[in-house]
Amino acid sequence: MQKQGSNSRKRVSRVFPQGIAFNQEYSFVHSPELRRQLNNAKRIVVKIGTDVITKNSNPLDKELDLAAMRHIVRQIGALHSNFGKQVIIVTSGAVGSGKNVLSNAGKNVPSDITGLRLAKLHAAVGQPALMQQYVKLFDGLKKGIAVAQVLPSRNDFNERNTKIVVPEFQQGIEDMLKTGIIPIINENDPLSTA
Repeated sequence: MQKQGSNSRKRVSRVFPQGIAFNQEYSFVHSPELRRQLNNAKRIVVKIGTDVITKNSNPLDKELDLAAMRHIVRQIGALHSNFGKQVIIVTSGAVGSGKNVLSNAGKNVPSDITGLRLAKLHAAVGQPALMQQYVKLFDGLKKGIAVAQVLPSRNDFNERNTKIVVPEFQQGIEDMLKTGIIPIINENDPLSTA
């Protein structure tokens, strides 16, 4: 599980490595060099952090920011459909989403569930809600785009599993991309051991 950073959406948040970034209005930042890099790229990995797709700075009250997600999805959809780019999304936000889902459902977490156990619980509840929003938003584009959920755990990439799991993981991602599906990757936090 990745520790939440102190990034604010008011600062530039790098979403497209080596190329495009969203500024505070979620608009593309353009420069000839960035445009060249993006034009030459066949595949783009987009990292979407929790602070980019949630409202509220209070870590106990994260709520998915559907307007921000919609804007990001539209731009990723344009890269995919209009420019023929293969896009892989690496997302965060399941833990924050889960906190909000439990809060909205009026669920009180028992006081003995704390720390990593609590984060795992939030992630387990939040991952379906997060993925549901991605599916809904990508499906709602003019040219609906299929997405797939990929939830590897850190253990999948340990030394013992590297020869078996990593090639299977890579092949699965390649098959999705060849089929025109956008993989959405998030760590399988409920199974995480660290």
